[in-house]
Amino acid sequence: MSDTPKTSVTNEINYVYKVYRNIIALGLLLHIVYTLLFGLFQYKLGCLYNIGSVVFYSAMLYIAIKKRRYTLVVTLIHMESCLFVFLQTLMYGWDGSFYMLLVAMASLVYFCPYKRTYIPYLISVFHFTVFFILRIYTLNYAPWFMINPIFTHAIFFCNCIGSFSIILYVAYVSKVNAAVSQKELMIQNDNLQQLADYDQLTGLYNRHYLKEIFKNGIKENKVLAIGDIDDFKMINDQYGHICGDQILRELSEQMRQFFDSDVVLCRWGGEEFVFVFSKTSLEKVQKELIDFCQWIEEYDFHYENNVVHITLTFGISENKDEMDLNQWIERADQLLYKGKQDGKNKVLIK
Repeated sequence: MSDTPKTSVTNEINYVYKVYRNIIALGLLLHIVYTLLFGLFQYKLGCLYNIGSVVFYSAMLYIAIKKRRYTLVVTLIHMESCLFVFLQTLMYGWDGSFYMLLVAMASLVYFCPYKRTYIPYLISVFHFTVFFILRIYTLNYAPWFMINPIFTHAIFFCNCIGSFSIILYVAYVSKVNAAVSQKELMIQNDNLQQLADYDQLTGLYNRHYLKEIFKNGIKENKVLAIGDIDDFKMINDQYGHICGDQILRELSEQMRQFFDSDVVLCRWGGEEFVFVFSKTSLEKVQKELIDFCQWIEEYDFHYENNVVHITLTFGISENKDEMDLNQWIERADQLLYKGKQDGKNKVLIK
């Protein structure tokens, strides 16, 4: 249980790193396409710039995979994206729709592996600042180069596909990440429920669980028995508490195997156990517990090179007087105490 939060954080970090590796690969592919388009239409300056971008993204992919310098890589990619859009828009105009890449990249900032949570917001603001500066500039000034209308349409569709690919991928990984987080939350809730309802040593129900189900009408048509290992302190004194814990675990496993699944088995505390039987009589419960006690008396518990034998004493009670749980257990416990005084290894009813 103590490793769960640490494991969850590690998985989340690795997942973010995987997302960025895929985004870098997508950026590399996009700039390869840009290089081919600019070369096809003989725009040498744009072609040379995109050749440099291909080299840049290849280097970023290498650093991300081999060096795992994700913070550096992410920062450089966002800077390069802004520079690319800025220069291409100045050279080829607003109709080339390079600005769409700014919007797409802004959707990525929340996957940034920064320790300071405000940095992604600053990056996002920077993207949108560049966007509005370019828009204002292009409304007042013409592009540096006159471009072929066919090239404008080709680069428009390329930017559309690239931008939507980034946004759709971000949406996909966000959905997957949310599903993973929900699953991890469910696992953590299950673990917390295990801690709340089950005894960690024996795996049986604990006192908290018994009190909870008692609130939901457990006393109706029920028989309760409380049992105790005889002279358990002597076993701990002679063989040590590790031996005692092993006996408690193994005894609990024998209980699970011996009794039907509808019997509520609870470790009440220490070497005490509470059983709750449904729709049965005192006499039937007494016979079943006597058989179990005889079974355990003959059972060999092994610890290191030693064979240890134990016996159990039980007190059994019905709840005919609408007692609360503590009163009910107290009545059964009185019979248990009487059985101890009468020589132990007994099952008494009232």
